[in-house]
Amino acid sequence: MLTAASSKILRIILKKPGLTRGELAELLQVAGPTVTRSVQHLTDDGLIRIERDGRFTRYYPADLVIGSLNQVLMPSLIHDHPSSDSSYAK
Repeated sequence: MLTAASSKILRIILKKPGLTRGELAELLQVAGPTVTRSVQHLTDDGLIRIERDGRFTRYYPADLVIGSLNQVLMPSLIHDHPSSDSSYAK
């Protein structure tokens, strides 16, 4: 089960993939070690992945998370697409 902090970090990473620890800490207004601890739990759970970028470490949603979101969101997006709604017809 995700903690409130881990859940918030995951939501931010989903919205803004590739953020660094410092950027996350700034957005959340917490210390870097707090981000590190939460990110470690998310990584252990397979929810985010880490990529090294020179001296920076960047955080991205794991492929599993992206695939799951696509399975959940895509059918509703297709169903709710304006072209499938007759009220949008001219």
